[in-house]
Amino acid sequence: MSIKNVRAFNEAIRSINSGTAEMSKAIEANTSEIKKIVKAIDNAKEEAKIDWKKVERLGESDRYPLASGSPQSIEVDGAALLLKKLDVL
Repeated sequence: MSIKNVRAFNEAIRSINSGTAEMSKAIEANTSEIKKIVKAIDNAKEEAKIDWKKVERLGESDRYPLASGSPQSIEVDGAALLLKKLDVL
């Protein structure tokens, strides 16, 4: 091999190594972002856990404790309306 070929080979290896280092930094940054997202999802799942056996079912009088038509009684069943809008019920 001539000296020119060896120098060209070394230059190519250097450029590959620098590209690899940049790629490693990008992968680390993406990995840390993914870990943050996964942690946020796990926290949300933990907060969303409900022991449905302990939840008391509301009767009609509990759900609408105020006289019908009053502004306060409209806000009482907001969760059920939201679930209906989200097509959960």
